[in-house]
Amino acid sequence: MQNPTVVRSSYHYRPLPSFPNPNMNSKFPTPPLPISAFFFLLLLFSVPAISHPSNVACGEAISSCGNITNITYPFWLVHDDPTSLHSHCGYRGFELICRNNTPIIHLPTGNYTVANIDYKTHTISLVDTDIVSVREACPRLHHNLTFDPDSILRYAPSDVNLTFFFDCIDGPLDLHIPCLASAGGNRSYVFTTETMRESYHRLPRTCRAVVVVPVLQDVLMAYIADDLPTRYGGVLQSGFNLSWPNVTSGNCGSCEHSGGRCGLNRTINSTWNFTCFCSDGVKTFHPHCAGMSVSLSSYLLALFYCHCSIYFSISSLHYHLP
Repeated sequence: MQNPTVVRSSYHYRPLPSFPNPNMNSKFPTPPLPISAFFFLLLLFSVPAISHPSNVACGEAISSCGNITNITYPFWLVHDDPTSLHSHCGYRGFELICRNNTPIIHLPTGNYTVANIDYKTHTISLVDTDIVSVREACPRLHHNLTFDPDSILRYAPSDVNLTFFFDCIDGPLDLHIPCLASAGGNRSYVFTTETMRESYHRLPRTCRAVVVVPVLQDVLMAYIADDLPTRYGGVLQSGFNLSWPNVTSGNCGSCEHSGGRCGLNRTINSTWNFTCFCSDGVKTFHPHCAGMSVSLSSYLLALFYCHCSIYFSISSLHYHLP
């Protein structure tokens, strides 16, 4: 059996700074417990989880404009004043503007009047604002429909395309639009997807503009039998549908998956920053309500308790050493 003094001499600590303890007569220095450092780190990494109080009941507030009385999440009504600072509950690109008691959504190529919002089928019905304001049986379209790359709005299954060729010097006479004949003898034409395919070799080759727009398929089918080139205005007045997915991706998807609602916060320079509105009445600028920041805090807290356990184990060993 080994001599106890040998055991004591071989049990060696690397010298560490320590504070003398008058109540403890031990030859071994007491390892310091860096409690303040751990609490500092815990607070530091918990800061991203600290959210700001929200005065917006996200997903519950309902706005109205004209005949649209159910404007709610993920759509939202924006103020025309670009200097006003507000937090809004809704998706980027889903903001509506109420002008002259008419709800309007702005897409990259122009403004569209909102005719209806169906939250069950996730569809919004739109009409080109230029068509609504003109209210003519023979309107002249000026732009195609395109989407913002960040927007999740897309064509609905109920949509089909109409293609217009304006001010052309050639083309099939049976498909030209009589009311849009120009003084110089040029003609304009309208094609469905089927007539585009059937008349491919007769398509106009020299035109001032070509515009492709979505329309409702069932409305189009009803007008085709009554001569589309003379009644296409009624098809355009009926508008079209856009849809958004049931489950989104990116920041909004992460926010919703954590139990929050996606939103935006207007900054001083009038830009919109992502905001996640949580069910507990706070808002955070991270894409989650209880995600990585909280987990990291929990991890540091567990590490702190682990350190305490090691400390007290070593302290207990000090007491039991001869």
